[in-house]
Formats: sequence, C-alpha cells, structure tokens
Amino acid sequence: MLYHIVLPVLGLFVLATSVIAEGFGVCYDSYDSANMPAHFRTIKQRFESVRTFQTAMGNQNAITVAANAGLKIAAGVWLLGNRYHEDLDAAIAGAKANPNAVQVIFIGNEELHQGWNAARLTSVVQDAKAKLAAAGVRVPVGIVQTDGDLLANPGLADLVDIVGANIHPFFSGAPDSTTDPIKDLKRRYEAVVAKFGSKVRVTEVGWPSQGGSFQGHTASAALSEKFYYDVKGWQQSTGTAAYYFMYHDNLGKGGFESYFGIAHPNGQWKFGGTPENNSAGTSPSQGQLEGNRVNGDSKPYNDVNVQATNSANGVDVGAISGVAIGGFAAAAIAVIAVVRHRRAQAIQLENERKSDAELAMLSRRSAIMML
Repeated sequence: MLYHIVLPVLGLFVLATSVIAEGFGVCYDSYDSANMPAHFRTIKQRFESVRTFQTAMGNQNAITVAANAGLKIAAGVWLLGNRYHEDLDAAIAGAKANPNAVQVIFIGNEELHQGWNAARLTSVVQDAKAKLAAAGVRVPVGIVQTDGDLLANPGLADLVDIVGANIHPFFSGAPDSTTDPIKDLKRRYEAVVAKFGSKVRVTEVGWPSQGGSFQGHTASAALSEKFYYDVKGWQQSTGTAAYYFMYHDNLGKGGFESYFGIAHPNGQWKFGGTPENNSAGTSPSQGQLEGNRVNGDSKPYNDVNVQATNSANGVDVGAISGVAIGGFAAAAIAVIAVVRHRRAQAIQLENERKSDAELAMLSRRSAIMML
C-alpha cells in the first residue's frame, strides 16, 4: 500500500511515496524444488520477494533459502493432503531462524474452491495461529482464496492479518478481460479492497504464454509479456503488494496451466534479457515431477466480476496515513531517497523492455497470426 506524505521543502509541498516491504514478488511452487537456491538467486534479479505454496520442500526450508538469497518471503502452509503439520512446523522453524525474512505466513490456498466450507477453513486457521503464537512466532498470518470466494465469505478476513486474493483475468467472465485484462484486475482488486481494506494483497495474477485458450482468453507469448509489464507498471505506480503468477513453467500440469511462468522450466527468463546467473538447473525429469509436484496453484474457475464501491486508485483510503519526520534535513533526505528509488525502478523497467524488444515484436506478430 502507499503512504502519501506531504513535506514542506524550500517553501514547496513535495509528495513523497513510500512502499511497505512486500513490493513486487513472484509465486514459486514445488516444481523442481531441488534447484530452489539457484532459482531464488535468479528471482532476486527482478523481484523483492517470493511467495511459496509450501514451506517444507524435500530437505529444504523455503524461508531459509529465501533469506540466504536476500529475498523476503510469503511462506505457505499447504492444507490439502497430509502436508499441514509438516509445513506448519517448517514455517515455525524458518520464521524463528529468519524473522526478518518473513512477510507473512499464508495458511492454505484456494481451499474454498476445492470444496471446503468456511467453517472447516476457520478451524484450521485458528489452530495454525494458536501453534504459531505458542511457538513465539510473531509474524502476520493470512489466508489465500479467490477474490470471488473472499467476497462470498467476508467473515474469514476477521481471522487474519492479511487477506490474499488470487485474481486471474484469464479465467474471468468479464467481457473486457479477453482484450484488456489489466482493467479486469484493477476492477476486481478495488472491489476486494473496498470490502477488506488495507489487509488485501494480490497473491496470484498472471497470463499463460501458450497452451490454448479458455473462454475467449488466448494464451500467447506476446499477451503474457504485455500483461506482465502492465501488472508490474500498475504495482509500481500504486505500491500495491502483489505476487506475480508464476516464476517458471510447470510441465507437470498440462495445457495452458503449464505455461504461466515468466521463466522456462530450466529457470531462464522468457523475456527481458538473459539472467546474470543461469545456474538455475536443468529441466527436471518426469520422476522429479511426480516426486515434487503439489497442486499448489490456481485451477480454471469462473470469477465473480464485481465493482468497487469505494477506492482510491486501488489503495484503501483507510491505509493512508501521515508519517512524522523530524527536522528539515530528514524530510529532504527522505524525498531524495524516494525519488531516486522510483527513478531506478523506472529505468530498470525500461531496460527490461528494450533488451527484448526484438523478441517481443516477433511474439506479437505470432500472436496476431494466431488470433
């Protein structure tokens, strides 16, 4: 979220913008998690944080791996199957060892879409919160559901500190979602913020690069790249905490579900230039797929398309507050730091666009031919 501060500098009022720690992150599932350390180092090239669906991945703790890579993490506790206790124990251990790395511990992912009811989810979340508190873990706790399920079960927000909304225009029923998906994202985000305020984080949003179509939504490399940059620009201009879906393709799923990654299965970026460190590992074998894969991500669903009743450019007005800064010098330094940060972000975004302009042009031509 954004906090706007009006500071008097040399007789003028300067609008300074500060973004909380979440920033722009990317989702990471257990596909090829044996290479997680190398993957996280690659992720660090472009993102401030990572969101995982599980915390215990083989003999690795995702929180520790993220901390070692210099990333913040939204650590997941998987509820389906028999992973709950293993993941919760890993989240507790990781958070105690690396308290400054953890943004939030998310309990579950889209259980309501998988047939759970609100009462069952409430019971598990309460149990997890009690165990975290008993262990002395003092980090925000959240849930993750689709935006439609959250709006249909508003009482769930009272259980947690953070409300994670999975918003996928690719699966939307709104007419403009096929042609201008960023509008669909903004509209639906504003609706959730209007209901739950500053607790909201976008925990999934993405577009597949191939694999067919879904109800008029076409998976293509050109559309995937454009939507990524649209979301990134929106996030940077508003300060909205968001996790893009997803880091790399997961070939164990099939169809367009396999190709939501902005990196290839081997961890190399699909667009925006070559990673500085390509030691992200090779594509996993089928055996690795079967051993590692957990369906910790979205499936096609018909979202509820709703309008926001009260928002301020996608930011909850209740979250906007003043920050007291002592002294003229501190105020000036704060303004300069923010301006430099924003300028660096803009330059990075522009460089990413330019470095792959030729490939993007070819991809767009291919998309036009497909359409």
